[in-house]
Amino acid sequence: MKNRKSFSRFFLLAALSTTVTLVACTPNENNTNNAKTSESKQQFNLESSSKPREDSSNESPKSGGKTGSATYTQTLGGKENKLEKKVTYENGKITSEDTVETIPYAGFNIKNKQEAEELLSEKQKELEGVEGVSYSIEYHEDRAIESYKIDFTKADPEKIAFLSFFAETPNIDEAEKLLFEMGYKKN
Repeated sequence: MKNRKSFSRFFLLAALSTTVTLVACTPNENNTNNAKTSESKQQFNLESSSKPREDSSNESPKSGGKTGSATYTQTLGGKENKLEKKVTYENGKITSEDTVETIPYAGFNIKNKQEAEELLSEKQKELEGVEGVSYSIEYHEDRAIESYKIDFTKADPEKIAFLSFFAETPNIDEAEKLLFEMGYKKN
C-alpha cells in the first residue's frame, strides 16, 4: 500500500511539474496548444509508441548537417525553480541531453526533505540500470536538485520517454521549436 501511495505521489509530482512548465509559456503562444499537449503526452508516455527511433526520417533538410551543442534554460515563478538543458547533436540528430532541475518543495506542496525523498526516490529506482542514463538527485532543506544525462545513442527511447521528450523528437530543429514554445530561452 505504501509503495502504491509513493508511486501515485510521484506521478502527481510529475504532473504538477509538467503543468507548471506548460503554464509558464506566454499568452501569445495560443497556437501552440497542440504541440504542448503532444509533448505532455510524450513525457508521460501516454501515447504508445512501438516505432523504433529512425535514423533519417526525422531530419529536416535545414538541420541535416548541424553538429554542436546548445543550452536552454527556463525559470518558473522565480529563481528557485530553474530548468537547464544542454543538448548535443550530430548531423541534426540529438545525441545527448544534460538536464539540471531545481525543485522547490513549496512550489509542489512538498512539506520537507523527507517527503521529497519519498516522492522522488521512485523515479531514481525506475532509472537504475537503464542503459545510456545517468541520474542523481540532491535533497536540501527547501529544494531538491535533479540531474540527469541521457546518451540517446545507447538509451531505449521507450524506457526514457517519460523522462525526456527528446526520445521521440530527436531532430534538433523540431526539439528547439518545442523548447521555445514551452518557454525555454537559448543561452
